[in-house]
Formats: sequence, structure tokens, C-alpha cells
Amino acid sequence: MKKYLCVLMLLTSGAYASSPVELHFKNDISTQVIILNTGQEGEFYRLSSAGVRDMHLLSPYIACIVPAMTKAVVVNGGFFSSTVLVIEGSRAGCTGTVPNEWVKRN
Repeated sequence: MKKYLCVLMLLTSGAYASSPVELHFKNDISTQVIILNTGQEGEFYRLSSAGVRDMHLLSPYIACIVPAMTKAVVVNGGFFSSTVLVIEGSRAGCTGTVPNEWVKRN
């Protein structure tokens, strides 16, 4: 039974990871989405929570900034955030982390 369960999990996770999604911030299509460098989300959130708004100070933690509704693929889905790969626009190829609530599944 374990063998079949394992195969089923691999098949479903592969389909889940390759489905295109759209990135958005609270369904606001006028807002840009910040994709963070994977592994540095905590420091970005600590600085922004402390009131740091200067993009020059935050830029080391940002992988890229894309318009809302940009298409991406979830490479690694987690409980709170997902690693995504941007697949359209001028930032196609950018990989980073976004909160799961910013991932709109079609």
C-alpha cells in the first residue's frame, strides 16, 4: 500500500507544480508583486516591519518585481509560501518566494 501511496503523491505533486498560476496582491491588479530571494524572506519582513521603505536597502532581498497577474509556475509549494518561476513578461525566468495568498490558481 505504501508503494502506491508514494507514487500517487509524486504524480499529484508534479501536476500541482506545473500548473500555471497568476501572481497578485489581494486581487489588486494595479499593484506590483515583489518576489523575494528564496531563504531571505525573514530578513526582508523584519526590515519592512521595522519601517524600512527604501528600496535600495531592501533590494538585496528582492529577486524581481512583476506586474500583478503575471503568470508563473509553482516550483516548490510550502505551507505559508511558495517558490515560483515567472514564465511571462520581461522578468521571465525570475525565481523566488511569494506568500501563498499571492498565488491565484486557475
